[in-house]
Formats: sequence, C-alpha cells, structure tokens
Amino acid sequence: MPLLKKLILWGSRNKRIAYKLPKYNFFKKSLATYMPGETSKDAFNAARYLMKNNIRSTFNILGENVNSLEQSRDFTKQYLELQDDIKKEGLDIEIALKLTQIGFDISIEETYNNFIQIIKKAKSLNQFIWIDMESNKYTQATIDFYLKVKEQYTNCGISLQSSLYRAEKDLSTLLPYKPNIRLVKGAYEESTSIAFTSSRLINKSYHKLAQILLREIKKNNIKVAFATHDFELLEKISNRAEWTGYERNNVEFQMFYGVYPEEQKLLADSGYSIRVLINYGTEWFPWYMRRLAERHLGIWELYNYFFRKKKG
Repeated sequence: MPLLKKLILWGSRNKRIAYKLPKYNFFKKSLATYMPGETSKDAFNAARYLMKNNIRSTFNILGENVNSLEQSRDFTKQYLELQDDIKKEGLDIEIALKLTQIGFDISIEETYNNFIQIIKKAKSLNQFIWIDMESNKYTQATIDFYLKVKEQYTNCGISLQSSLYRAEKDLSTLLPYKPNIRLVKGAYEESTSIAFTSSRLINKSYHKLAQILLREIKKNNIKVAFATHDFELLEKISNRAEWTGYERNNVEFQMFYGVYPEEQKLLADSGYSIRVLINYGTEWFPWYMRRLAERHLGIWELYNYFFRKKKG
C-alpha cells in the first residue's frame, strides 16, 4: 500500500487529528465538494438537483462503531424518520447503512431487531436498503446477517469488496440465494495476507466479479450496482453488458456525490442508470479520510496547506 494512503488511513483513526483537522477552512472547503451538508435537508436539496438530470440517489447517515445501545437506537430512529421524509418527497432514494451504526459491535441480536424495524418499514413504503460492507473483521458476520434478513425481506442488498481475496468465494456462496449486490473496491486498510493492495489487481478482481454478476442479472433477475469511478472499468462493464444484450438503462453505475459530476450527467444522458451516494451527518471525518485515501480527494489542498505554507 502506498505510504501516502497509509498515512491518510492512519489519520482517519487518530482522535487528535479528527479533532483538529476539520477546523481548518481549507478542509471544510474540500469536504463541501463531496458532501452537500450535515443535515437531511442538505441531502434532499442535492437529490432534487440531481433528479433534474435523471440521476437518482442513495442516502447514508454518517457514523459507525457506536459503543452503546442508546446510540444504536438513535441511529435506528434517524433512519426510520428518513424513510418517512423520502416518502413525503416522492423521490427515488435508496438507503445505505453500516451495521456498526445500529449495534453490531455490541449485540448482533440488538442489531437485528433494529434492522428489522428499518427493513420492514422499507418494504411497506416500497424502499430499498443497502447493507454497507465494513472492514474484513465484519465480512463473514455481515454476510451471515444479510442471508438471515433475506429469508424474509428481498428489498435489501449487500456490498461486496473486490479488494479482498475472498470476494469471489463470497459471491459463490451468495449466488444461490439470489442476492442483490453492490460491487465496490473497498476503502479499508487491510493486510496483504487477505487483500490485494495494488490498483491493477483490485481492478482485475472487480472486472472478473462484474462479469459474473452481469450473467446473474439475466439468469436470476437480481439487482446489481457497479459502484466505481474508474472509467476504464466502467467502459469494460458497459461494453460487456452491451455485448450480452442489455439495454443501457438495465445497467446501474453508482458514484459518490461531487466526484466527476459532469461525467455522471453524460452517462445519464447516454441512457445508463446512474445513482449517486449522498452522505450527510456530523460524524463525517473517518468516512472522508477513507475517501481521501481511496480517491485522493482534496489531496492537493492538503499539500498546498501544509507544505507551501511552510515555504512561504
């Protein structure tokens, strides 16, 4: 793993940096490009604007690894309220959440009870819920959790990380259950004993998994989202989909808010299904630092502040 990426990921876990860095104006300015604001009102304003360009949204309330049942129930309440707001707005908005937001580190039973409230309400409102995949520590438990939920509810999906060696095996395990899959690269720092660290190998794994999933969309009518900003991968997937006989609107690409917005519009104008992940909330620092490491978002702002300032 490149040294710069390691340093940024280390910073995402450092409480002192988490306290100081967000106070700098340059950091706030960089963040504003990739997050419309800290409130649901900000997120809805962004979603309405995107919808004008035929780009749909997925909402995520930022926060993870809660350490009390009270916090887990508070996040659950926030998601339940968000579902009502989405219904009122009448927009095509899905929800993505992390299981550690709703108690996974404390009690799997409590997490299940919290999630069932959310997914049950989603079904009644015709909404869809994505379960985010977190670090490798949670991979197997998250898959087991998803399969248990899917026994009753089909309006949910799970993320699969192409950076992990186990990803292809996990996909094989999931496929008999007709899973809904969001394919991602993975943004967590993982050991070389369990994960690819070079972009070339991560991309190779992603492409291989994407080809399997394209076959499964037709074979088993599953919902698949290809979440990547890598245009070489996007082109390969779109070409393969076209060769397989898919209409463009049957292939969904997902991107982050603020990343290549003009290209997102071009893809939507070309007939592809585009969905943008909009994150909001006050607990944005760990998320943003992982995105910074993954995409080098705002990296030049950081460089200019810390190095050019010293030279001046």
